[in-house]
Amino acid sequence: MSMRISVVIATRDRGPLLVRLIDQLCAQTMDPQDVEVIVVDDGSAEPMEPMLTGRPRRIQPRVCRIPWSGQAVARHQGTLLASGDILVFLDDDMQVAPGFLEAQRARHEAAPRAVVLGRIHPDPGL
Repeated sequence: MSMRISVVIATRDRGPLLVRLIDQLCAQTMDPQDVEVIVVDDGSAEPMEPMLTGRPRRIQPRVCRIPWSGQAVARHQGTLLASGDILVFLDDDMQVAPGFLEAQRARHEAAPRAVVLGRIHPDPGL
């Protein structure tokens, strides 16, 4: 059986960037049944949930809103909600290619106790 992936995204007041990332996660090559996306809204001025749940998506993110607590607390909250075999932490300003999650899973299947860090290029739009 394939390993399931839980993607945890802590966010605050970055709706357009978050929507872009969610759309990229929905374009992944993995079976959507093997992916869960958990968004932790860390006290945004305007709640993020309406922009994420307003239309059908291949992968429907679960949104949890907490009072502003900082990125570490938000990530921890997402971890507590996760049910996957693999945890992938992304920031709302990141972009991922369609094979990103498939590559993560392949690496973890080869080395189950590994911590995987990828190359991060800054977003030229920020």
